[in-house]
Amino acid sequence: MDAGGNIWMGLLGLLPLVIYIILVFRDMEPLPVTVICVLIGAVLTGQNLISLGNVLATAMSSFLALVGLIIMLGRGLGEVLSETRVAHTMVHGIMYGIGVDTEKKAMLGVMLAVLVVVGLLGTMAGGNAIIAPIVIPIAAAVGLSRSTVGVIFQAVGETALILGPFTPPVVALMGFTNLNYGEMLLKVAIPITLITLIPTWFMLQRIQRDTKGTAPYETREDVGTFKPTAASQRATRGFVILFTVAIIYGILVKAGTSYVIVVMLGLSLITGFLGGLNLDRILKLIVKGMAGNVGLFLLFLLL
Repeated sequence: MDAGGNIWMGLLGLLPLVIYIILVFRDMEPLPVTVICVLIGAVLTGQNLISLGNVLATAMSSFLALVGLIIMLGRGLGEVLSETRVAHTMVHGIMYGIGVDTEKKAMLGVMLAVLVVVGLLGTMAGGNAIIAPIVIPIAAAVGLSRSTVGVIFQAVGETALILGPFTPPVVALMGFTNLNYGEMLLKVAIPITLITLIPTWFMLQRIQRDTKGTAPYETREDVGTFKPTAASQRATRGFVILFTVAIIYGILVKAGTSYVIVVMLGLSLITGFLGGLNLDRILKLIVKGMAGNVGLFLLFLLL
């Protein structure tokens, strides 16, 4: 084949990428777009069914598949934390520990709650869904506007995803760069967090001034209806202690990405037992959570 033919074949190899970009910008979901592009790539490279199956089997042992598994386990841990009310107890402790009685204290309390819960669960949707019923009545009582709380949920939630040790972006970043969690915090997460949260804090003051009278929450009488139980407090204390020990140990020994699997399974089991759940219920919760991220696992597998 002459040079011109090689050039055209090389350009043809970019076809899956071009199609991927076009379809993504037409608002198609990443997973079906990836499947389409993988099939196009298989045709271009002359793969048959057997060779394509071998490629997928090899991909099961790849680093990206490991990242996908870790993300699924993180979702499973989130289900256990939600069922045992550990996440709820943390939010309750943060809000009432600060002593929310002014607008600024309420903003700070909601920000800390979002950072902790979203960072631990690794999902903005799930984390904010747990936080909202607890913090919104408190926010309404001190006069925070809907716009202010909405900005906190969005801006701080996105920041939390680069701080939590088991969130999808952090797991992927540590794997790709070979940084441990401590290095990632110092060199990546903390600088980005400061750049993001400091301007956010000042913008919140302005948003609150501008929207306090135009988008208020209705004052509710059920403020603080969530009351931590003895089981949820016991599970929360156990989780915090074990989580802290696991993080410190991982940093000291410079544990790799695979260490996260053991940590998340261990935290799920022990927290579940401390919260009064039996083994069968804990495993069902883990599977339920993992099922919610199967699509993301398949996406990592096909990349």
